[in-house]
Amino acid sequence: MIQPRPIWPINRNDAHAEQQSSEKRLLVAVLARAVDDIRYPAAPSARADAKRWIASDDQSSAFTFVSACAVLGLDPDAVRAEVLG
Repeated sequence: MIQPRPIWPINRNDAHAEQQSSEKRLLVAVLARAVDDIRYPAAPSARADAKRWIASDDQSSAFTFVSACAVLGLDPDAVRAEVLG
């Protein structure tokens, strides 16, 4: 079984996760869903949509990939390299 390397600023299953802001937890969940859709897609369109979202440089809302990375303290290019290879 492939063990993913951690790229998250917080552990989704961490007992201290409740100390993180609900907004950050939501962004982690959105980002995690995109990664899961790429690695284990339920449908081909899910993989394509997730790849397009991660590849985008759009910063027009809090839920764009680049904006989510900024809030979470992640380097978007490093996450892209890890997820998209």
